Amino acid sequence: MATKKHPCEKGLTEECIKKYPQWALKAFAYKLLYTLLPKEISKNLTFQLNQAMIGPGAIIPEGLVIPPGYVIPPDYDASDISNVSDLPSAFSPEGASNIVVPPDTGAIPADISPAPSPGRQSYVAAGGSWSPRLFLGNTEVTSYLIQVGTYTRIGNRCIISGFVAVDVVGSGVGDLTIRGLPINPVSTSNHRQAVSMLSNLLLDVTLYSIQAQIKETASYIYVYKFRLGALFSLTESNLQHNSNFVFNCVYEI
Repeated sequence: MATKKHPCEKGLTEECIKKYPQWALKAFAYKLLYTLLPKEISKNLTFQLNQAMIGPGAIIPEGLVIPPGYVIPPDYDASDISNVSDLPSAFSPEGASNIVVPPDTGAIPADISPAPSPGRQSYVAAGGSWSPRLFLGNTEVTSYLIQVGTYTRIGNRCIISGFVAVDVVGSGVGDLTIRGLPINPVSTSNHRQAVSMLSNLLLDVTLYSIQAQIKETASYIYVYKFRLGALFSLTESNLQHNSNFVFNCVYEI
């Protein structure tokens, strides 16, 4: 394994951003987009997300294949590494990064040499996977064809995406919800958060559309059909084999 200490071995830390400010900004954007657009959902999207981001001057030995989602910083010497698992964990898609950002702009500062002050807060960017779960009333559907979810937490916001498809609906009765959110939303009266959603549901009236939201004091997503200014519950009568939902949301935690 490479033994020489590199300023980015622990992620996009102050030391890393100070050494490579422009690259660190691009690396953060890459890791965020890769998390939001997982392979299962975005097979035909941005070509750049289907390959690793390798910084200038990095030494990668012949035969070492760096998978998509990995970020290799500039000048990193991996010449004596033979397995991807031996790279620092911060380089992987799941690797967390401690990032100093000015909260008023949300941008990574070009010069972070001063210590964080009241005008600058240290935010932790972390993420991973989760499994969206469909419920009718309080009963989960029997089985799934697909259950894919990713999330990224930045400060007091959680960014989620998901793709879930039903195999066997089962015996559940009641309103349709998506549960299992990776982090519970903030619980505040009259505080609702919109969810962007696509679905292949065949509804009883063609003028219906699908809408979804996280309601106040709830820890899951409510899914509705919408028509002529009114929301109506989706129930067991609307679900069948291969009913699927693709969605994303940024919610307060």
